[in-house]
Amino acid sequence: MMTNNAWYIVENGVSVGPMNEEQIAGAIKSGRISSSTLVWRDGFQSWKKLAESELAGMANSHHEHENTTAAAGRNEQEAGGQTGESEHSPGWYIMQGVSRTGPFSLGQAIAIFKAKGLRPDTMVWTPGFDEWRMAKDTAIAAHMRSYAPLPPLSNIIIWLAALSPILGMFIASYIFSVTYDQQEMQTYTHEQMLDVMLKLALIRVSFQTLMGAVDIYLLKKAGYQVFGMVVWMLLLFPVYLFLRAKKLGQKQTYLLVWLASLLIVFFIAK
Repeated sequence: MMTNNAWYIVENGVSVGPMNEEQIAGAIKSGRISSSTLVWRDGFQSWKKLAESELAGMANSHHEHENTTAAAGRNEQEAGGQTGESEHSPGWYIMQGVSRTGPFSLGQAIAIFKAKGLRPDTMVWTPGFDEWRMAKDTAIAAHMRSYAPLPPLSNIIIWLAALSPILGMFIASYIFSVTYDQQEMQTYTHEQMLDVMLKLALIRVSFQTLMGAVDIYLLKKAGYQVFGMVVWMLLLFPVYLFLRAKKLGQKQTYLLVWLASLLIVFFIAK
C-alpha cells in the first residue's frame, strides 16, 4: 500500500522532489530512475539507494514485469523459428492460387489458413526468409489442423512427358511423312528446308508442353500447390521435372528418362 511520504531523488547530481510514491512508481516505469538511484525521505539519516529502501518492491515488480515481457517475446520468436515471425509483425505473405496476398500478421495468417482450409504445402514468405517456404516448415504449422495425405497421381501423363523428346519426334516424323512429298522436297531451297525443320521442332515442343500442362492440371486437381511450376514447365522443362519430383518426394526418375530421351533423339538426328 502506498503511503503519503514525501520522497526526494538524486537526478543528474541534483535533489529532485518532493515526490509521492505514485510519482516514484511512474518514474521507475518510465526508466527515469532505477534501483540504484539515491532516495531520501524524512526519517532517513542519509541518502539510500532505492533498492535499500521500502521502495525496492516497486523496482522489483517492474523488473519482473520487464523480464516476463522479454521472455514472452523470446519464446514467441523461438516458436516462430525465424526472425520476422512475430505474432504481430505485419510481414506475412501467402500464395493463394497464382496470387500473392498480404502482408498479414502471423495471427492473421493463421486465421486465413484455418478459415480457407489452406494446405500445409501452401507457400508463404515473411522478412527473414531467403525464399518462399511451405507453411508446414514455418510457425504457422503448429496452428494448422491435420490433413489426410494427398491422393496418389496417375503416372501415365508424367511418363509421356518424360518420353516426350522421343514421342514428339515420332509424331513429327509421321506428320512430316503425310504432309510433304519426298521428291518435291529435293527441290527445296535451304530456307524452305529450314522452315520445315522449325515446324517439326515446334510439333515436338508442343507435345511436351501439352503433356506438362495436363500434368500440372492433375497436380492442382489433386490439391498440390503449383505456384511457379507453370513457368518452368514452359521455359525449362527439365527444371519442371526436377521440382515436381522434389515436391512429391519422388526420385528424379522422370528427369533422367527425359535426358536419356533427348540424347537418343540427338544421336538419331545425326
